[in-house]
Amino acid sequence: MITLLMIIINTGIGHGQQRSSTTSTTKNFKCNRTKFEDDFDRLMVVSHPKRTFPENQDELKKFCLESKEIFFSLNQYKDRCSQETLKNFVSIILYSVRGSTKRVCTKRKSPQTVALIDASNCINRNKRLIGRCMDRASLNYAAIKLVDNVMKMPNLCCQFVEIIQCFTQVMTKNGCEDKLPVLLETITGVVGNFLDSTCGEYNLDTDKCEKLAPLPVKNLKPHSKNFVTNLVDIFKTV
Repeated sequence: MITLLMIIINTGIGHGQQRSSTTSTTKNFKCNRTKFEDDFDRLMVVSHPKRTFPENQDELKKFCLESKEIFFSLNQYKDRCSQETLKNFVSIILYSVRGSTKRVCTKRKSPQTVALIDASNCINRNKRLIGRCMDRASLNYAAIKLVDNVMKMPNLCCQFVEIIQCFTQVMTKNGCEDKLPVLLETITGVVGNFLDSTCGEYNLDTDKCEKLAPLPVKNLKPHSKNFVTNLVDIFKTV
């Protein structure tokens, strides 16, 4: 948790950074947890059943406009409705995703824009299978809450490893392995700093994750299926 707070301090997106607004949208904002979770899935794209990646310039314009609206809504929820643990996590994730979105949503075509449009058809065709990777991860996050505190972080790190492995398997099996880096950016762009600074030997390059005990997922019925909600809930139990 200290690592997460340090990231917020170093990037200047902490508690004192909220912006005031006098728009009617801001004044009429309501704290709706269901909408918040749906917005986060829409922002991640890979965990949303309907939102897709842009396959051409027209779709890119719509994608960027939607992303801007989603950022606004999530920031409102963060500042008005969330407690400290959720607020810290949302701040980190929004900061990371906003950076990658800005590199794509530019007036001039950036290398990231070209790469995304080029990869989007392949990713969109496999979104159902990619979504299963995210659903399994969300369930596993809910199960991590039940393990001993000392094993929560190793399991969390290994879950990120499992997501990457699952994405890789889906894309490779369906002839899209050359588009894999763009897909992986949707996860590593969000949690890369966390993985690098916190996970140590629990990563893709060792067999540490293979030696962990299975998670208690049998008959588990989490109160939410949302990826971010279950991820944040882990830290509430540490």
